[in-house]
Parts: sequence; C-alpha cells; structure tokens
Amino acid sequence: MKKGLNIAILLVFLVWAGYFVYANFFYGGIGNGTKDLTTIDSLENGQAVNLNDYLGKKKLILQFVAVPCDCCSYTIPFMKEIAEEQDEIQLITVVFSGKENKIAEKFAEYEMNYPWGLDLDRSIANHYGATTSPTFVFFDEKGNLLGSYPYVVANKESLLNNYQGYYNDYYQKKGSEKL
Repeated sequence: MKKGLNIAILLVFLVWAGYFVYANFFYGGIGNGTKDLTTIDSLENGQAVNLNDYLGKKKLILQFVAVPCDCCSYTIPFMKEIAEEQDEIQLITVVFSGKENKIAEKFAEYEMNYPWGLDLDRSIANHYGATTSPTFVFFDEKGNLLGSYPYVVANKESLLNNYQGYYNDYYQKKGSEKL
C-alpha cells in the first residue's frame, strides 16, 4: 500500500513538474494571463519598443538572438550596415535569452543604430516560433508575416536575399490562391 502511494505521489509530482516546465518555456509562466505580444522591453532609458509602431509601415526584419551567442554577434555588424543603408527595411533585434548584465554589456559594445529590446520571458519569440539563435522573422510593408529563417546568414546580401525570397514566395502563393 505504501509503495503504491509513493508511486502515485511521484506521478503527480512529475505531471506538475512537466506542466511547470512546459508553461514557463512556451508561455512565459503560469498564471500570467494574456501577454502583450507587441511590446519589447528595453534596457535603454526604459523605452520599450512597440512593434505596432513599425508593422505595416515598411518592410520589417525581427532578429531573435541570445546573449552570449557567437553566431548572433557575427550578424550584428551587417545588420547595422543594413540599418544605415536601407530606408525601406526596418530592423529590430530581440534578445530572448541571456542575463541582463551580460546583455547590457554586449549591446553597449555593439553600439546599436537601430531598435533592440528584451523578450526574456520568450513570449514574443514563442509567438513567432523563434526557438534557435539567431532567427530572422520577416514582414512585408503591409505587416503580413512572410516567414522565419532560423539560421545564421553569412552577410548582409544573404540576409536581404533571404528576405526577398520569402517576400516573393508569399506573394506568389497569395497570387495562386486567387486563381
């Protein structure tokens, strides 16, 4: 009888622990209710980045990164180049993993010239399916989600070509749906 009770308690504990891990990893916590999926927290002057200020205004690339991540660090210089050279594309980097002090240190080193922020509860990253670092999520100028690219890109041309490929695929698919 005692062995059966111990097994039952162990099973209840395992189910609870599984739910706890699942809820925290995929939904940003238990009992948090509906999370705002448009506001990206900031370390800089307390100014949050609101995706609604950018979606539907021009083409948008969200870059989801972790700190530290050598692959992510590799992409930042050409992301900054795109931000300087491209008026029709808005870039936003979203940090979804890392410790705030390390993130602040790393982004001070980057000297970012475009918006970036924190999503440490992973709610926005999970919403867009960003599970690896880096992941690029593409939107068109109307705010339509074109898709995501969960890989490192070699240079700015590669990133822009990937964006254009997703853009073309989206509109080809949309055009074929009208037929």
